[in-house]
Amino acid sequence: MRPKLQLPEAGTHDRRESAKVKTKATPVEDNQRQLMPLPRAAKVAIAAVVVGLIVIWLLIDWEWSTVDDPGQVILLAREIQASGWLAGMTSRSSQLMNGDIGGGIFRPAAWVYPVLVYQLPVEWAHVVRLVMVLIAIAGPIAFYRRAGASPQFTVFALILMIGASSTLYEGLFLISIQELGGAACIGLGLLLPWRSTRIVAFLLAALFKPPFAWFLVSYGAYLWLQRRKPEAAISSALGIGVLAVSTLIATASGVTESYPLDPLNPALWNQVAKLIEPMNALLLVSVLWWAVVSQARLHVSKETLFFGFAWLAYTAQMLPWGISAYYMGPISYTFGLLLLSLLDRNITVSRGRLIVGYSLPILLSAWLIRLPLTWGFTMNTVVNETIDCLALHPRTKTLMTGNLLYVTSSPEGPIQIEGRLQREFPGWDGLIRHTSNADAFDDPDFVLAIRGTNPAEIPNTDVVCSGSAVTVYRGP
Repeated sequence: MRPKLQLPEAGTHDRRESAKVKTKATPVEDNQRQLMPLPRAAKVAIAAVVVGLIVIWLLIDWEWSTVDDPGQVILLAREIQASGWLAGMTSRSSQLMNGDIGGGIFRPAAWVYPVLVYQLPVEWAHVVRLVMVLIAIAGPIAFYRRAGASPQFTVFALILMIGASSTLYEGLFLISIQELGGAACIGLGLLLPWRSTRIVAFLLAALFKPPFAWFLVSYGAYLWLQRRKPEAAISSALGIGVLAVSTLIATASGVTESYPLDPLNPALWNQVAKLIEPMNALLLVSVLWWAVVSQARLHVSKETLFFGFAWLAYTAQMLPWGISAYYMGPISYTFGLLLLSLLDRNITVSRGRLIVGYSLPILLSAWLIRLPLTWGFTMNTVVNETIDCLALHPRTKTLMTGNLLYVTSSPEGPIQIEGRLQREFPGWDGLIRHTSNADAFDDPDFVLAIRGTNPAEIPNTDVVCSGSAVTVYRGP
């Protein structure tokens, strides 16, 4: 008896073909899942938050920071005025390149970035940095979401990465530092779903700061495990190439002579101890809390290899140089990526457990971001009020007293404020020094006290100008 022919149901063939077309049209990185698109309400909420932050940022009375910025603005403007727009930018870029090469530093992106950003109004330069932070945070969230993370885990990942990026927030105020630029490129690579663009983004990060090249090497190993051998070879070769060129330039300049490689060197172990500073320890506490409350299973994944090797190699390269202040930014950021890779991403828990699971990480991340933001806005206020107070007093000598990171912690801070006054008020030719400077004045016209200064350091109580962060007194 002839078997009965089974015909497909009407529309089945069309649905299968449609599914194939949709699969081809959706760019999915590696073997990551295709997920339902974000609800319209979520997209609107995200857009509203981003636009709202940018508007708030534009409403702030911004000033250039005391690290590089005023000098960069002045030198770039001088070259453009002397040679024209394009020739001036080229000339300034060449100056930056020669200065870096002479100092043993290879970071080509840092020869281009300043000639672009320092032409912007100061508020828009700060918006650029805000966008960099948002991309650095959004990238890991998108990466793990495409890898199949549940909505609950995705929210936890957002909370953790906001805290893990805390040291990078110094880059919101210090426009010149390259750590934030590199982390933003890493975030961009993770945000985009295409392997080729990810490699390009990681390469750009390495051109901002060579230790980011370890992401290329690590991503090469990650692709090799997925049998993407041609792309794995390209990624690894680019990373090794950047590291090799950087090493050759550093060696030729002699800067590596001060690179302590002796494992018994106490200075090296002092840097290792900094890895457990509050930021990294609190990230670990947040992850352990989430794992216990949500009962998420800990495991080692391909992503653990990817981010673990990148974190270990970046940290090992930076330890001999030092990892304090903003140098810690990429290390904590990558540590957050590594910790997320150890957690079960498909976890779903009850509402009660979810609230408890989020509670401590939110508090810890809030505490972590409070510190750099408080410092940054205080620094901006100090610069603003110093300029407002001294602009009407050219040909005067001002002695600055008090302590504030990057304002008084090096001789550069007061000198950069001088440069800002000279550029904004042509003809202003006063001098500003801190009490710790070798060339501090014995007979200042004014004493500028930063909030929190010991009253014993103020020789005269005759107030010339006062603000929320600084007070200017007449000299002794």
